[in-house]
Amino acid sequence: MAHLAEPLMPAGGTLFTMTYYGSQRVVANYNNNKAKLSKFHLNFYGLNKKGEYGAGSLWAYSVNARGERHRARYAVHDGKENKLHDMAYLYEVPDV
Repeated sequence: MAHLAEPLMPAGGTLFTMTYYGSQRVVANYNNNKAKLSKFHLNFYGLNKKGEYGAGSLWAYSVNARGERHRARYAVHDGKENKLHDMAYLYEVPDV
């Protein structure tokens, strides 16, 4: 699917840039209304033919029913080992 993003990056870019851009477009559709945005958690993931990967999240943390915060992370296997990475994000936590 990364090839579908190429027309949006005529000057080049990374999958990280596209995952961040995806989050920004969702926020714009909600007029940056954090009350409405706080109703869901949104993650974007990207992988290209070269094996480069990236991920972005709307929120830095999710909060479970017990009120515990968990950092937005994603797992990858780079051909050698499993790795867990923190996601890029737009907002820390919903403040509503």
